[in-house]
Amino acid sequence: MSARRSPWPQSGWGRYSLGGFFALMGLIAGGSGLYQIIDEAQFAEREDMAWARIDDVRTVRQNRSTAYVADVRFVTREGQTIETSVRRPNSWMRHEPGDTALIRYDPQDPARTRIEPLSVRLIGAAIALPAGIAFGAVGWFIATGRTRSIVRGLVAAGVGLVLLLCLLLIANEVEDTIELHRDTLLAEGEVIGHRQMSRGRYGALHAPLIRFTTADGQQVVAEPPAWSTLPEPVRGTSIALRYNPDRPEEAALDRPMTRWLRLAAAGALPVVLGGAAWLLLRRFRQRAQPPRARRA
Repeated sequence: MSARRSPWPQSGWGRYSLGGFFALMGLIAGGSGLYQIIDEAQFAEREDMAWARIDDVRTVRQNRSTAYVADVRFVTREGQTIETSVRRPNSWMRHEPGDTALIRYDPQDPARTRIEPLSVRLIGAAIALPAGIAFGAVGWFIATGRTRSIVRGLVAAGVGLVLLLCLLLIANEVEDTIELHRDTLLAEGEVIGHRQMSRGRYGALHAPLIRFTTADGQQVVAEPPAWSTLPEPVRGTSIALRYNPDRPEEAALDRPMTRWLRLAAAGALPVVLGGAAWLLLRRFRQRAQPPRARRA
């Protein structure tokens, strides 16, 4: 019975060529991820936040991809009014003209804006960097003839990617919670109606109109962009809000339970996936052992 032929090149030249190709792809992917991390970290170090009014939301199609461009207007901390456009794949899907959204901008160049927090913006880089490391590891294993270690290396890279994404999600929740409690006050409001936004054949979305009284006695009607397929909560429902004292009309719903559930889920996910990866690697080791050693 002939031995099973390895799919990998056996000659030194073939191994080095294929290994070099994988290593080059890893260098490109890892370098791209590292550049994005550095760029976003520098932006986050300088960034400031402001509430922006959305003047228009446009759909832009390029090749096979679809992006949503929002024309926004906001006032910087120095009092400068900025009008700019922000293009993202799907961040503006649930907004319509007249809504407000919390954005981040570069004080040195206020036209550079972001809608997502740092942890969300780093997801793409968090995928590219471990992918580059995985490609580089595969190239190294092929070049040195250690092809049996490829599966274990890929599993380890996948687990590392998931752990990194979970850490980013946890950091995002912690960052949002700290900013929310630092810059806002809590108030009790009453739902007095709903506004409706049509999405064509996808139906309509509804968001509540909430009336509340600020700490200084001002009565405000807020329109938080909490869209849902049904007009909920019903009219007359009491609901908790958080608002910025300088802009109470831009209040948002206070949902501490949702934040804690997301944080708990992000913390539990790496434990579950880490355990599954450990069981998978253990099974690989058992298969690699001779039958007698397994019975022992």
